[in-house]
This record gives sequence, structure tokens and C-alpha cells, in this order.
Amino acid sequence: MITYRKTFTTWFTGLLTGLLVSLTTHPGLAEERDLLIVAGQSNAVGYDAKPSELPSDDNDSRILFWWRTGDPPPDVHDSSSGQKWTHLQPQSLGNPKRPKEGRQYGNFAQKEGGFGPEIGLARTLQTRTKRPLAIVKVAFSGTGLRQDWNPNDPGDGGSCYRALIEEVRTAIEAGREQGITLKPKALAWVQGESDANSRDAANYANALREMLAALRRDLETPDLLALVAVNTRFGNGENQFMPIVVEQQKRVAATDPLCEYMDTSSATIANAAHFDSSGTLEVGRMFADSLLRLESKLTKNHRHLTIVTLGDSITKGVRSGVTSDQTFAALLESQLPEGVSGQVVNVGIGGERTDQAIKRLDRVLANQPDIVTIMYGTNDSYVDQGKSESRISVEAYRKNLTTIVSEMLRRGVQPILMTEPRWADDARSNGLGENPNIKLEPFMTACREVANEWRVPLVDHFAKWTAAETDGTNLRDWTTDGCHPNPTGHRKIAATIKPVLDRVIGPALKTRAKLMAGDPIRVVCFGDSVTGVYYHTGSRRAYTDMLGIALQRVQPSAKIEMINAGISGHTTVNALARIERDVLARKPDLVTVMFGLNDMTRVPIDQYHENLTQIVTQCREIGSEVVLATPNNVVSTDRRPTQKLIEYCDVIREVARELNVPICDCYRELDAVRTHSEFPWRLLMSDEIHPNMDGHQRIATALAQTITGLRISLDDVPPPKPALSHLRAKLKEGQPIRVLAMEPFDQIVESELRAVYPKGEITVQPWSVADQSLSEIRSDAEKRVRATKPDLVVIAVPRSATAASDLEFANSYAWIMNWSLNFGPPTWDCLVIHPSIGEPLPEPTSHDELIRTLVNAQDLHLLDRPTNSQENAETIIKDWFRQMAIE
Repeated sequence: MITYRKTFTTWFTGLLTGLLVSLTTHPGLAEERDLLIVAGQSNAVGYDAKPSELPSDDNDSRILFWWRTGDPPPDVHDSSSGQKWTHLQPQSLGNPKRPKEGRQYGNFAQKEGGFGPEIGLARTLQTRTKRPLAIVKVAFSGTGLRQDWNPNDPGDGGSCYRALIEEVRTAIEAGREQGITLKPKALAWVQGESDANSRDAANYANALREMLAALRRDLETPDLLALVAVNTRFGNGENQFMPIVVEQQKRVAATDPLCEYMDTSSATIANAAHFDSSGTLEVGRMFADSLLRLESKLTKNHRHLTIVTLGDSITKGVRSGVTSDQTFAALLESQLPEGVSGQVVNVGIGGERTDQAIKRLDRVLANQPDIVTIMYGTNDSYVDQGKSESRISVEAYRKNLTTIVSEMLRRGVQPILMTEPRWADDARSNGLGENPNIKLEPFMTACREVANEWRVPLVDHFAKWTAAETDGTNLRDWTTDGCHPNPTGHRKIAATIKPVLDRVIGPALKTRAKLMAGDPIRVVCFGDSVTGVYYHTGSRRAYTDMLGIALQRVQPSAKIEMINAGISGHTTVNALARIERDVLARKPDLVTVMFGLNDMTRVPIDQYHENLTQIVTQCREIGSEVVLATPNNVVSTDRRPTQKLIEYCDVIREVARELNVPICDCYRELDAVRTHSEFPWRLLMSDEIHPNMDGHQRIATALAQTITGLRISLDDVPPPKPALSHLRAKLKEGQPIRVLAMEPFDQIVESELRAVYPKGEITVQPWSVADQSLSEIRSDAEKRVRATKPDLVVIAVPRSATAASDLEFANSYAWIMNWSLNFGPPTWDCLVIHPSIGEPLPEPTSHDELIRTLVNAQDLHLLDRPTNSQENAETIIKDWFRQMAIE
């Protein structure tokens, strides 16, 4: 191995620095370079990466490099490039304090210094893109996000952040003086190990969001990309808080389209804290892949896809006579439709069965795929020597495929099921002495049945190869051994997949291009009560509003107008009667269409097909694009049986295929959630038909993914502010207000309202719920609240109000909130007081967290006991109302 040596490095650094300066200061050689920022703690420093183990690379001389690394706080003991640009290289040890004092670790473990992930990042990008690059690295060992990188702390807690801003600004200015314009492109952030503790882990996401927002602001780069990572194996897997930090990083990436989380679990480590030399290089290469993937996804003029091929040795493909670029996965990557870029990641493993595939699904999904092809059966069905049955049964295979498919769907990943190719007739016999096709064929029938049940695309290689054999093809000519495809066989497989894959990718939307360009767009959401704003989402907003938030997150600079055209009880017949007024007259760029829950009760299915066709046609005639959406699944009843709803959803899919319209299959995704676990799905529903706001956020996320190709989480969207807006407005106008409040909080609420609004005309009506069961309170709410027409309802269900099961509790509690709201807007305010306010317990009950989930899902405000608070109920409520008054 050729390695860096200290004497050579010193000589070569001086030569290159002088050469770079002389070239870049020439007035005729002004240039632009992408600036990449590497920051974080010791794994960004590269504490245990050894310069002697770093292979040399000619690319290093082409990459500008500026660094400052050390221990907290930043000081004269740091290793640095002397506030000068040089070329990419390992960094010297610096001048650490002796003896080490406080948080002084010595910069690097080796006297000759070290290197961080910037090496692998820059080398990989230079090799793959050839674009001019510059790296600024500012990293400090042992630092915590809130403790050292806090942009809001003018003291020690913000010292590392301030150093980062100072170094980047100084580096940009130094480049400008040398004729180089540096454009900050991305931050590669390797940090989190120091936050894996009881104090910081749970608050990591908020701290990281604040830092990224400040960095984009202070560097005047609102489009700065962020690549976030941590050593996931910190503490050798024994640190109980590291999984929390990982989830917090994922949460930030899920809600920020300019950010991507990077899983480092495959990078090798030197010890319980740090990556070794090879691992550090690998983390850098992973950063490069992440950056290119994120850039492609955000490209204005085309879509980027990550496609994963999941399967056994037939999917893996590489064997004697077949190279990696001859596999069907490689062929598909070279045949993506025009306007689509992407990568096809082959994760096939020889000998694998469906039960083994399930065990590694999380690792497969770590590739962040948009589409996954799934091809199994050859190993599942095979009968080994000395055995009389297949390795697993057909029913087990069917169940496993269902699990794989539903797990993909509930996470927003599009699966494509594929049957295995047929064995040649003269292939080797199985353990029963028969052709393996005899056992394989029933498994392939089960594969087709699972595809049909879940309405996912099917590529039927078995049928294709059977037909070819019937037509005279010797399948030995398509395989290396009668089973595994040769290059010809892989070309046949790729050719069979391509038309199905093209249909799945679907047509490109001009609306997406306008959004990504930051142009104004207008979106109309056309539908029934699920689309409209009604009690089940708090009577203030619905998925239309959530979709607007998601699209704004995709492109913060875009001007997005969202129009809700949903009306309760409407069918496609009603839709056609009002389409001119509610949709066409508004001249939208895009119309989302979701009808069906009412059509299935009174519109014949053939008429439903025709009406949907007319809706799409009329929208297109005025130049509007359309996305068709299947409705959500429901609790099956005699009026709306699930099987009938599936038939109406099939019509939507059929119209989408016939008219080449993108489809957002909400039914399928939500049904996958229900298949995974019934109760969490039920918590997405406000009643038997309507999703609550959590359900609406799922719908909006799915629609945004259909429109943009990006899956943006909305889990962090809080209830609308200000709280109690209806009440505030009436009090501000001097109007009298009426409050309906559950005892014993009626008196406290009245007292605090009068304290905040001493001149207000306030009437508080007590609502007695003592000694009532939850179902009795629900019945009382149905009779009492809407008839009262209050301005504020205060729900304070006591702990004594019980239910027979969690499901019954959730259902009754949801209906208490439903009946406490007006049917639709305008509505009055509704505030929920958590039982912990009046009845604190040393240990929370199982229903305490369930109440928090239910209230948030209804998009309502919850007055909850602050963590570790010992205050009495009156003080907590008083503080909340005082804060509410001044927000």
C-alpha cells in the first residue's frame, strides 16, 4: 500500500500551496467551487484514524482544504491550516495542553495527527463528478450539540458554533481574495455520541433543527443541504440512549427535505467510541453517496429514484459467466425513463428465503428506496436431499410475502412482486428426484395471489419463461445451470420488468418542476368529508393544509396556495355538479381527487368510473394536472363493507391506468398499517369512517410523495396557534363568552379567564362527570355540547372514568372530543386537561400516554403537567392561561 509519509507530505504541501495560490490569484483564472462543510465531534475530527493507513490519491491535489480541529473550547491549542487554503491532507496533532486539562483529549490519538471523513467524501465526489471542490472542516472532540454548538448561547455553550461560522466566513473571504468563489453546498455532520445521555438525547432533534436553521441563516444559504450521522455503535451497543439519538436524527431528516440521515453501522470501528481508518474513509464515501442522492432528489428538471432489488441468488446475479454489470439490476439502472435519474441497489443474497428476508428488512430499507422489487421462491420451495417437503410451506411463503409487501407499503415504499424464472426441464432434480418446477409452481401461484390481494404490480417471469419454453426455447440457453440466468437470461428478466417499472414510475408532473423551481403553484383538493374540514380533525384544518406544509418543506421558497374543495356527503355526481365553481374557475396547477366513501353507498360502480373519467378530463381541458387518490380504509360495516370499498378503489386504479394519471393509493398504505397492527391503525381514525389529524397527515405525506417523489414526515406539526383563537377574538371584540368546563376545573378556568380578561363578560357552566364511565361521558357530550354552542369546551376526563379495553377507551375518548366540537367550521375552542394536572401519580398509567396521543391526533391543545413539575393544578393552569394571553 502506498501511504503518506511525514517528510513527503511537508514538502508536497508547501509546493502545492504555493502553486495553488499563484494560480488562483491570476486575474484570468477566477473560478467557482462547491464548498462542503464537515463538522461535529471526535468522529468528525477523525480521532482514531491513522495517517499511515491512508492511501495516497492524486485527487487530493485538486481539492482545496481548510481546517480547524481540537478540543473544547476552541483555542490556540487547536490543529489548523493557519487560516489558509491548502490541499486535502491528513491534519497535524496541533498543540494540545499538557497535562490535559478539563475536556482536553489531544486532538488525535496518534502523534502524527489524523484525518476525518472529509477525505473519503471529497475523493469520492472528485472521482464521480469531477467538479471543483473545497472543504472546510471545523470539529471538536467530546462536544455536545446543546452544550457546545448552541447558536443561541453567547457563552461557552455556543463557542464551537461560533468557531464554525467564523472559520467558514474567513475561508470564503480568503478564497475570494484568491479569485475563487466558494458556494456553500452541504454540511456533513458527524456528532451525537456526547448527547447519548438522559439529559440530551430526547431533545436532540429540536437542538439539531435550531442549529441547522441558524447555520443556513448565518451563512445566508437557505438551501444548504445537511447530511447527519453518528457512530451508531458508540458504547459497543450498550449505551441505552444511542438509539434515541439515532431516532432523533432520523426525525430531523424526515421533516427537512434538505436533510438526509446516514446509517454508519457498516463502518468499521477502532473502539467503543471511534471509527478506525477504514471506517472513517467509509463514512466519507457514504456522505458522498448521500449528497449525490439528495442533490438528485431535489433536482428541478428530473426525478431521482432509488430502486432496490431484493431476492436470492437469481437477483444477486453475479456468478461464473455473469459480471455485475450484466445482472438485471445493472441493466435496469441504465434503462430508466427519460427525465428520471437514479440508482438500482442490488441486495440479493444467495440461498435466501422469504423468512430470512424479513429479518433484514430494516437493513434493506436503510437504503431509503422508492421502489423495491421482490423475487423469492426458488429456495423456499426447494426440497433438499433426504427431505420430503419444501424448505418452507406455501402458506408460510404466502404469509412472509404479505409481511414484506405490507411493511414496504406502510413505510411509503412501492413494492413490485416478481415470480422466479422457471427452471429448465433438464435441470438437476430436487431431493425427491423431480424437476424443481413441480414444487415451485404452487409458490408462484401464491405470489400472484399476494400481488392481487395487495394490488401491487406483478412481474411474472415464471409465466414468461414457461411461454418461451412452450414456444421452443431451451431454457438452458438463458441460464448457466438450468436455474441461474446467464447474461441472456438477465436481459430477458430486465426486459420483462421494464414496462412494469415504467408504469410504476409514472408520468412526470409539471407541477413538481414548478414547485422545485420555487414558482407559484395552486393546488385544489377535491373530495368529500374526508377532504373537507370537520370535527374529526378538530374543525380547523385537514389534509389539504398538511399537504401545503409538506410541499412548503420540499421547497421553502415556493408560493403555494392550497384550496380545500371537500364537502361532506358528496359523491362524484355532486362533484361534477360543482366542478366548474369549486375547481375549474380557480385555474389550479394541480387537482387531487378523492371520492368513493359516499359513492359506494349510492352511485353504481359503472357510473362512478364514468364520473371519475369526466372529472379528470375536465381538469385536463383547462391545463390542470390531476392526482387520483384512493380513499382511506374504514371500519367495515353493513353500509360500507370493506370488500365493496376495495372494488371502488379498483375503479380509481383502473381510471388512473387508462388515463395515465398518477395515483396516490391511500387505501393500500393505510391497510398496510392495519395489517402491521390493528390498534395503531385505529388510533389514526376519529370514528369508523373518518381519519383524525394523524390519519390526515399520513394522507398528506402520501400525496406529497406522489407529487414530489419525496416522503416528508409531518409528525412534528403542532396544533394550530394561537391556542383558543375563537375565544380570544370574541373577548378582544368585547363580546360575551360562554364556557362549558368539566368539574372540578370549571372554577379554576373561570378564575384564570377573569384574571387574564378582567373586563370580559364570562359565563362558565359546570359539567359534572363524577362517577361516570367513559361511555357515559361520551353520551353526555353528544347531548350537551353542540346544543349549548359554547365558545370554549374544557375536557377533563378523570382517571376514574374507565373502559373495558384500550380500544373502547380510545373510541369513547375520541367521540368525547368529536362531540365537543362543532360539526364543521366555524367552530368554538376546545381545550383538554390531562389527568396528571389534577391527579399526579408517581408512575403514569397506560392511559396517560394514550390520552396524549388521542388529543394530538385530534389537532387539539392539551394542557399537560410539565416534566418533573410538583406544582398544584391551579398554578399550572394559571401559568398556561397567562402564557396563552401573551402569545
